[in-house]
Amino acid sequence: MGFRSSFTPVAAVDPKLVEELTEVSTKLLGSPNGGSSEDEERYHFSYTRRWHDAISKVRKLPGLDRFLKPKTFAEIQSVADELGGPVVYLTINRSSCDALCILPDLGDSEVVHIPLPHLRPMQARTMTIWFRHLLDGTGTEELVQDPKLSRKQSVRREEYVSFHTVLEFLWRNIVKPILDGLAIPSTKSTKKLPRLWWCPCTLLEALPFHAAGLYKGDNEDNIMNYVVSSYIPSPSLASHITRVRTTTPNLRFLAVANPSGCGLPGTKRELEIIRKHIADAGPLTELVGASATPNAVKQGLQIATWVHFACHGVNIPDIPGKQGPMDSSLILANRARLSVLEISKLALPQAQFAFLSACETAQEGPQCFGESPHLAAAMLVAGFRSVVGTMWRISDYYAPHVADHFYQKVFEGNQVPDYRRSAYALHDAVKALRAGHNPDFHIWVPFCHYGA
Repeated sequence: MGFRSSFTPVAAVDPKLVEELTEVSTKLLGSPNGGSSEDEERYHFSYTRRWHDAISKVRKLPGLDRFLKPKTFAEIQSVADELGGPVVYLTINRSSCDALCILPDLGDSEVVHIPLPHLRPMQARTMTIWFRHLLDGTGTEELVQDPKLSRKQSVRREEYVSFHTVLEFLWRNIVKPILDGLAIPSTKSTKKLPRLWWCPCTLLEALPFHAAGLYKGDNEDNIMNYVVSSYIPSPSLASHITRVRTTTPNLRFLAVANPSGCGLPGTKRELEIIRKHIADAGPLTELVGASATPNAVKQGLQIATWVHFACHGVNIPDIPGKQGPMDSSLILANRARLSVLEISKLALPQAQFAFLSACETAQEGPQCFGESPHLAAAMLVAGFRSVVGTMWRISDYYAPHVADHFYQKVFEGNQVPDYRRSAYALHDAVKALRAGHNPDFHIWVPFCHYGA
């Protein structure tokens, strides 16, 4: 998915070569229609060869000799400088598990290495499998149908202790050792909390680091008392979201909601909330119900700086030759879909922030070219700097509460909305949800922040 995010420097030198890169990468991210496995193998072999030929041409252009090569330490360091906080890369191999922390203004110093001696690869794999079973309901007994639970028609209610186990595992074995290694203290004031970006390896990326902690007993403590967490899908996308913007676009808002005929009354409430908070901050375009077609939404995305989706979302598992994570979609008018693949093809230089208030918009799945093909990542690829997504199914009842507190913080004091404050706004919104409603983990943990 990082393919699409990296073509900008080529466009200034050879626009025709960008067309070739765009065509070939789109073909590689898709699949042939029908045909045997041999046909699919020939298809991918052909376009892979064209891809490598195109890359070779790009690297002969002036200043582009490192195009799509692994990031140098200086490039990775510059990301932390631009973000203004630590970027934590989590690695696992047979001999050790480690956190490699890049701090802003580190200069020529080396990466801060924090060993994770109590974490083992098999533990991480087991916990990830366990967590996926926890989310899909495998082994649970009760299937509930409750509008307060999910933006899908049904969801299994999990055992409370199971979430406790996963979040405590992350806290004791990964998160708390890193916070201690970086000498980050606990504080109750959100305004004083530093930010921290997580970039976990494939084995860990499905786990909710932003909610790690101890939530029962006398020693309750969790990550939200220490930092405001965000995620970065990959180093290449990190460079993309921190790129220098040549102009500051005028604020334009887009709200996409699909309340009619889809059993999501909460999406109508979210639309009312957006109208209330935006007020006179900038023009608001609304695509609601039948008007929220994929083409209309893509046209709206071309000019909008802030976007809010309130609709169904679906994460698609990898079924070779048929479908995969690139087909994961936002469900729009008449059940039409806006997929990860379609979003990642867009070029939205004016885009700033997107709130994906739909199910599974940041749910990690099988990898595609080494990066995370979910809807939140696709928004970053398209040009958004900051995205709120969801790691699994969300509640149609509680989602408007999160949106209301979020936008209240964003527009607090009649200030101009800034996407760089969105992570703090989500942090406060989730804390308010917990304080006011005391919901189970599966209600508040899925909300997460990606990007700057």
